[in-house]
Order: sequence, then C-alpha cells, then structure tokens
Amino acid sequence: DYLYTNDELFGFWRVAHMLEGPYLSLSNLNEIQRIPRDEEFESLKYKTSCGLASPVGPILLTSGCLRIVANDMFNSTFYISLIHEMSHMIDFLQGPQGINGEFFRSTRQDYIDLTGFTKQEFMDSTGSIVTSWAIKPGAKVVRDYGLQSPIENFADSLAFFRQEGDQAKTKLASSHFNWISANYFQGESYDKLGNRSWLIKKYEKVFLKNILNTVSECASTQKNFTSNYFLTSDFANSNVTLSMLKCLSTEAEAISKRLTAHVLIYEPDGHRTIFQPADKNLWDLSVKASLKKHFGVYVQEITNGPEYLKKVKDFAQTLKNPSMANQAILECYNGSTQVDLSACYDAKVIEVSKEAALDLRFPDQQAQEMATLYLGSYPYASVIQDLYLSYRTILNNHESFILEESQSLWQMCLNTPPSDELKPSGSHFSPRKGYLISSIFNCLNTQIPTSLDIIIKTVSVDGEKITHPVEEKIIREFLAPMFNERLYTIHETSMKEESMELKPKFEEFSSGIRSQLISDFNWVKTLGDQDAIMESCKNQSLAQINYLPLFHLKRDAFSTMITDGPCQDIMLDPTFKTFFEKSREEVDTNVFNQIEKILEKNIESRALKCKQTIPWKWEKTKATVRIPRKTCLSLGKRQIEIDTILELQDKPTATRFGITELELRSKISDIYESVKMSVENKYF
Repeated sequence: DYLYTNDELFGFWRVAHMLEGPYLSLSNLNEIQRIPRDEEFESLKYKTSCGLASPVGPILLTSGCLRIVANDMFNSTFYISLIHEMSHMIDFLQGPQGINGEFFRSTRQDYIDLTGFTKQEFMDSTGSIVTSWAIKPGAKVVRDYGLQSPIENFADSLAFFRQEGDQAKTKLASSHFNWISANYFQGESYDKLGNRSWLIKKYEKVFLKNILNTVSECASTQKNFTSNYFLTSDFANSNVTLSMLKCLSTEAEAISKRLTAHVLIYEPDGHRTIFQPADKNLWDLSVKASLKKHFGVYVQEITNGPEYLKKVKDFAQTLKNPSMANQAILECYNGSTQVDLSACYDAKVIEVSKEAALDLRFPDQQAQEMATLYLGSYPYASVIQDLYLSYRTILNNHESFILEESQSLWQMCLNTPPSDELKPSGSHFSPRKGYLISSIFNCLNTQIPTSLDIIIKTVSVDGEKITHPVEEKIIREFLAPMFNERLYTIHETSMKEESMELKPKFEEFSSGIRSQLISDFNWVKTLGDQDAIMESCKNQSLAQINYLPLFHLKRDAFSTMITDGPCQDIMLDPTFKTFFEKSREEVDTNVFNQIEKILEKNIESRALKCKQTIPWKWEKTKATVRIPRKTCLSLGKRQIEIDTILELQDKPTATRFGITELELRSKISDIYESVKMSVENKYF
C-alpha cells in the first residue's frame, strides 16, 4: 500500500516534465511518500487531507487523492494533489526571503493585497495569539478550498494554473493569473490556447532547419507530388511554381504530422491540447499557420532575388556542420560544465553564423535571419549535451588505460613507507567509506593531478590527440570523478583484503599483550569504574600492537578482538585482585592518612596570612588582636577545604580509586575544628 502504482509513476513522469523554475530547486524537499488512506498524518486534523507538506523534509500524499483514471490519465486528481503540495514547499522556501521575516511567501503583504485577504488576530482563553483570515467580498479563488488562508490559496492557485489552465483563467482575477505566470511559469499560460502557443513556439526552432532544406530542394525538384496542404493563395505575390507548391505541401504536411505525433507522446500537455477533435483542428490550423509563415519567408526571398536560392543552398551546407556551435561552447566555457552558458552561447552563435552568412554575400538582414536559423538548428541544450557526451565517450573508449593508470598510482603510493603521523592534506580524493592512512592519502592527493595529465595527453580520437586547452579542461572535469571511481574500487577491495589479515596479525600479539597487562597495572587509571578500567585496558593493548593497518583505524580494527581476548575477565585475574587489595592499602597510606597533615598545612598557611594582615601594633594587648585573627582564619574555611581536596585528589592513588570530593569533604569535616584549634593556639 505504500508503493506507487504504474499509473502513478506515469503521473510523476508527467509532472517532472510539466514543472519548471522554482519547482526544480526545492532544496527543502527530500522525498514524496505514499500514505494509505487509513493511516494518520501527524495529527487527526490531517486525517482527511490529500497531502501534507512540511517546511523541510517529505511530502506525504494519501492514496485516496492519487487517482489516475486509466482512460483519461491526463485529467486526474493526482496532478492537483502533487503540485499543490510542491507549491507549499515553494511557499515555505521563499518565505524567509521577505524583509519582515515571514514564514511564507503567501503571507507577504503584496500577495495578501493581490488576492484580497485580510488578517485578523485575537487572544484566546489561554492567552495565545490566534491568527485567522478573511477574504474581501468579490475576491476570486480557483475553488472554495483556497478561502481558508493565503497559504492554501497560493498552493491551490499554482496547482490549478499549471494543471487546469482554463479553469484558472476563468476563476482567478486577471492580475492574480498574470502574477503567477510571471513569477512561477516563465510568462506562459496553460489553458488550451496557451498550450498551443508555447508548444508551437518551442518546436518552431526544431523544424526551421528542415524548412530551409525543403525550400532549397523543392525550388528545383522534378518529382511529382500530390499534396494540397498549401494553396497558391498562401504564397501570394510570389512566383512559386505548381510543382514547387506541391513539393512544399508534401514536406510541410509531413512536418506537421511528425510534430503532432511527437507532442502527443512526449509533451506532458500534448494529449490535453490535441486529443479532442475540436482541439485537434485548432492545433492543426496553428501548426499550418506557423509553417506557412516560415516557408513564406524563403519563398518570397527566392521571388525577390534570383541569386538567393544559390546562397541558401550554400548556407544549407553550413547548417549541416555543428562546428560553429561547438566552438561557441568552447569559447563560452568558464571553468565548470555545471554553469549555464546559454546566454553567452546564443550571442556567440549569432555572431559567428552571421559572419558566415555575410561571407556568402547575404544582405545584413538576411544574414541575421540565417544566423537565427543556425541557432534554431543548434539550440544550446542539445549542442552542449552532444558535445559533453562526445568527451565522455572518448574517456569511455580509454577505460582500460584509465584503470591501468589508477592501479599504477595506487601501487606507487602503497609502496611508500607507511605512516599515519602526518596530517591528511589535499581534496582530490577522500575515501568514500572506511579509512586511509595519511601517507597513502597524501600521496594520492599529490599525484592525482599528474595522473590526470598523463591520461589527457594520451587519449586520442582517430589517432588525433586532444590539443585544445578548453577541451583539456572539460575532459579533466569529466575524467576526475571517473578516475576517483577506480580508486574507490581499489580502496574498498583493499579494505576487504586487509580485514581478512587483521585477525591473524592480532593473534601474533595477543598472548604477549595479556602478559604485559597483568605484569604491571599502572595502566589502570581508576578502580571505581569498571567501564573505565576496560577502556584503559583497551588503550594499553592497542599501544602494544605495532602492526599499522593501512585501511582501518587501529582502534576500529582491533577493539572487539581486544575486548574478547586479552582484556576479557581481566578484573577476575588473581594478579588484578592482588593489585586491587594493595591499592586499597595505598589509599589509607597515601590519601586518608595524609588528610590531617595536608589540612594542617593549609590552615597554618591561612593563619600566617591572617597574622601578617592583623599585626600586634593594631592593639595594645594580645587578647584584642586574637579575636579578629580567629575571625580571619574562620573566613578562609571554604578555600582551605577546596585546596586540601584538590591536593588529595591529585594523588595517583586517589585518582585510581576514584575517591570522590564528597568522601574527602566528609573526612575533612570530622577533624577540621580540632586541627584549626591547634593551629590557633600555636600561632595566635
């Protein structure tokens, strides 16, 4: 019940292609969970909800609202439910960007004013501030659910705008509709008219290249065509021949059918835009109008200038060559394949392709048109995808050499004297999991750039080496993670192999460790805490193992073996019991029997200070001086106790037995007054 159905997965595919802009950068969303309808959300008030979005984390969707109708998969509650909750995530994410620290984008004053909400706050019986929302008379919402608050209205309006464009256009105020379009959907609208417009605009760039080739071929064709897609009146004031018109009609009709088929299958709004007969008719008319406009440009130019056709044929050869487009990418590249170069690319392609058209003696305006045509034939997204794919393919073709070089580097670093003393440095490679001693770590990070250079200088295409400096940088960017992936594999394999060696290695030291432990118990830091004794035993054991693992921390590698081996039942060993009893005797000798001596020393120190502070010259008799001196001594009691306790606790035996401050304070309290009186009689 928690798994998505195949139809719902189709719905996710569609939504993934529908949404753009801020929906593609929801850094506060980590997953979308399917919750069976009979499950609760965080509290009962959400039990009948379609979904729940949190400021950071998952979106929860209940199965009852994920309805996908099998025979009408593009008109289902799934889409509104999902986009509604994703719009809440946008609302959360954009809220803190407000100048007044709002939690939601939708509660900023501009959106409240735009949608007609008013805010009311009052104090309830518990003293808490309660906020409620009302909407002004005449204000419009896409459905009643949006009346609850600006928050729900925001999510509902965006969801209906994208999925139910005609309903949104009818129900929402035009100012609200236009605000959503401008801020969240790149100025587009998704009613049927809007869908037709942006789909045709999107694909015009795709078929422009075919139009130029078609006009060029049809101008001199001798073949017989029968299509009546275009009429003579479609190209009025031109001298298009009947055979050319039939040829253009045939090719344009084929373009129209291919475009329609593609849109139906691959565009998330294609089915809703074209499926109904009336909509299909409007779509066909829109496509035909676009084709007629673009064919007409070239037909008219042929009529106006006899040399135009030859120049078009020459430029058609330019259209077949993506070299100018590829060169534009290389000139725009600024250090990362993750950076969007589209603005630079478009300007650069127009510049170089216009120059090529001017070289063919096109007038400036026509040269600009040819440049636009070239850019349409090689849009940024497809060019950069193909170019970067070609570099990845080059590297894939040299897979064996990359593997060989990674193995060679690993072996070289493995052969360096092993040490884990130096601090790890470098960021080219870090273990994905596990550990790596610093000598190998530092060696890899020092040598990886050299290995990448060797590979880049070695790779070739049809025998030709890569020499363009920007191409080298791009290839390096793709090569580095590939190379590291090979190192990860070697490291993880080495970890497994070393794991098998750890137990035999440990057994070489095990008996000797136990002997050393029971021969000298100075490693015991405290006798009052069994866990602390075991930790000290483990640390002492680790210090005796002179085997250095390369891919494991020594503690991680041997802790369990030590606990189950040399340190097991260490406190039951007769030698430990003897040590324990001897240590108890030391407590009396070195700690408790020293209390009176140390206490007397500290009281005397205070008495001497008081004697110096209150000298005899203050008064004429000893009796009048003795009282303030005793008062001075009494006022130092707390500090005397603290100094005495600290000095006692600093003794190794006190530490080993874990003698507490409370225990020492109690014993000090028992003798404090008698020791103080003795000191008073001695000094005052």
